[in-house]
Amino acid sequence: MKRLLIIALLIALSSIATAQSKKKLKENAVKTQTVWKHSFKNGAEVKFKEAEYAFDEKGRTILEKEFDEQGFVIRHMEYVFDGAGNLTTETTYNPKGQIIRKEVTQYNGNLKVERKIYGPDGKLKTRKVYEYTKH
Repeated sequence: MKRLLIIALLIALSSIATAQSKKKLKENAVKTQTVWKHSFKNGAEVKFKEAEYAFDEKGRTILEKEFDEQGFVIRHMEYVFDGAGNLTTETTYNPKGQIIRKEVTQYNGNLKVERKIYGPDGKLKTRKVYEYTKH
């Protein structure tokens, strides 16, 4: 179990380390990014599109898709931000483009006050409420 956790952590950290910063994306006016994977099998190079990302004018990821070696979508996520820059909606789709999970977050200013998670049927599955105490 520990070994699996360590492997998952290393994979996550490598993804974070190779990602472009929002600042760099914004400075370079990057709208989309395509990641091509080159692997070598029996001396032959195999190239396929591994992922696609779309960014808004502030460099925030608004769309991400991951593909398998045959070019089929295996994961599709969309993100929506409010005017203050808060992530308000995260929608996850299955390979057929159907919603399998939707998270909606509400804020009071920049403080998260509620998060609702909906299932593929559109019904509310969980709800978290955040309370804050000021000093």
